[in-house]
Amino acid sequence: MAKITRIPAASEGQTPTQQAMAMGAHPTASIQDEHGRQFTLRKLSSMELMQLSRKMGADNASNQVWFTMAICTATVRAIDDTDYAFLPASPAEAEKKMDIIGESGMALISRWLEQTSEQAAQASLDDVKN
Repeated sequence: MAKITRIPAASEGQTPTQQAMAMGAHPTASIQDEHGRQFTLRKLSSMELMQLSRKMGADNASNQVWFTMAICTATVRAIDDTDYAFLPASPAEAEKKMDIIGESGMALISRWLEQTSEQAAQASLDDVKN
């Protein structure tokens, strides 16, 4: 008698975010700051922004400058060979990561986020036109 062995799909047991990441929904990018540090970045999904907002608390999430900086820190997946957590777990952790990144790094990451947002908006506009 033949034996049927079920091979689970690669996505089984993964959260929707993990499945999206496996499909390349949010690819990483590398940029280098003026000090020669290599930043590995990944833009946050809408769900990740919501999770970050919750973790940072209502006061920090409603402070536009502070929360924008927290978003910048959350996009950093690695600096040189040091990996960083997916999302900061607390405001103190976000602030520590902001300090590690520094002013020049934060400015560079902010510009990268603006450029990727503009490119995504243009691509969406082009899709609507076609």
